[in-house]
Amino acid sequence: MLRANYVGVFIPLFLFIFQAIVLAEENFLRNKFGAYCARVNRWIISLKGICSTFSHMHFNSKHWILK
Repeated sequence: MLRANYVGVFIPLFLFIFQAIVLAEENFLRNKFGAYCARVNRWIISLKGICSTFSHMHFNSKHWILK
């Protein structure tokens, strides 16, 4: 019973804090990059352009092993 009360309090509290963080980040990114929210979805991940991003990267196995 007591555990359910904690869940009932902490989940809404977590969601409220998480939403406040998201809004603050959006405001920062909008000020830094301009029309940020018009290009980036808030909750759904977009894989548009990921192939062009990874095409310029290379994997260095020797560096990976040494690390």
